[in-house]
Amino acid sequence: MTGHSFDDAVALQHTAPGRMRAKTSPDWANMVGPFGGLTAALMLRAVEEQPDRIGEPLSLTVN
Repeated sequence: MTGHSFDDAVALQHTAPGRMRAKTSPDWANMVGPFGGLTAALMLRAVEEQPDRIGEPLSLTVN
């Protein structure tokens, strides 16, 4: 663990240009998988780590 368990849960591994890998964490799971907020946080983290993005994300809506 590098810090808080949430930091570890949203960590991304860069596998190739424009490709990342993540894994779920039992600390942030419910009965059938990760909580939806964790999934949304992973998607936002992937956007934030894109080297060619312009600007900062202001919001994220996931349905």
